[in-house]
Amino acid sequence: MLYASPGRTNGAVPRGHHIVGIGVGCLVMGPWLLACAGVAVPGIGVPTPEADVLAAVEGLEVVDGSFAEVDCDAHGPGLAYVATVEDPARARAALLALATCLEAAHRSEAVMAGLAREEPEVAGAALAAAAESLAEASAEDPLLSAVAVTLVEHPDKGVRYEAVEALDRYPWSADPAMSARMHEAVRDPAPPVVSELLHRAHARAAGLAEPLGWLATARFAMQAHLDPGIRGRAALLAARLAPDSPQVRRQLRSLLTDKHPYTRAAAATALADCGDLASVHLLVELLDDKEISTWKMLPFQGSDGVMRRQVHKGSHFERVNDAVFRAIEELTSGMDDGYSYRSVSLKYLELDLISARRDALKWYDDHRDALPPLGADEGGTD
Repeated sequence: MLYASPGRTNGAVPRGHHIVGIGVGCLVMGPWLLACAGVAVPGIGVPTPEADVLAAVEGLEVVDGSFAEVDCDAHGPGLAYVATVEDPARARAALLALATCLEAAHRSEAVMAGLAREEPEVAGAALAAAAESLAEASAEDPLLSAVAVTLVEHPDKGVRYEAVEALDRYPWSADPAMSARMHEAVRDPAPPVVSELLHRAHARAAGLAEPLGWLATARFAMQAHLDPGIRGRAALLAARLAPDSPQVRRQLRSLLTDKHPYTRAAAATALADCGDLASVHLLVELLDDKEISTWKMLPFQGSDGVMRRQVHKGSHFERVNDAVFRAIEELTSGMDDGYSYRSVSLKYLELDLISARRDALKWYDDHRDALPPLGADEGGTD
């Protein structure tokens, strides 16, 4: 898997990125291009509604980006028409209304038309409308394909990020074609999009149709990506996909010395997820690591104009050693006398963590000989 430089955060999609989805884009959006050029395409397009319906919709007032009052039965056909031909502000309002008017005539056609537009506010509203249908969509649904094209082709990174959120309504992990499309999008130049894709894949890892490609991507990102949030989330995904792999465990152990505290905390959690009991010998070396294990990516603008930001948290109390205590407790839970992470209160957080460190060191001194040695299960090659 190839990664674009994470320093490119202006939302522009590189040339190669456009080529990836051009075939599907032509199939899904080609009829709309013909319709816009004045070529009649049977079954495509939103017809002009009756004059009274159109007049009723034209009388709707846009308040805070949405129509103030909408009657789905009375306005439905008009909303679909306005969503395709009106100015961006009214098109957005119409698409947001269609998100609640699920039975409106020509709704799907209008949403696909909105997805094809470059204005972020319109495409974002179309995604909101599409998301309401994706949970029940079939693999052949053209609306699903249109959202997938938006994920890889739209020039605005905020829209692409929201496409990830919308597609996660659909059981994409069990659909080989859509799983491949989500995996393809990991090449996105915007770190928030990549991080969100890894996060969603981690949540669905048990049912991924094509796990080996995701594993290869995660392992590459752990080693090579410049963004600590992506390295950390890649570690969590790799642990979920291949917990028994000596190579994965070796990579996770190396991340315990990563320069960023979020990645170190994520690596500790990932090792616990793997059940790598021997890694306790390394985890105890981080008991004094008090650095804040959060990572905030640069903010970006959502399709609604509101600034959004990806925040990565490495543990409940947002410190590396907190993640380490939790990892040691989980890893040793199967032992007769495993380590128990004492109750910690926010009021006495610093004192409680100092006590937890003392408890962990004492436990390790008493039980180190019962732990498997490092390197005992490190066979195999990369």
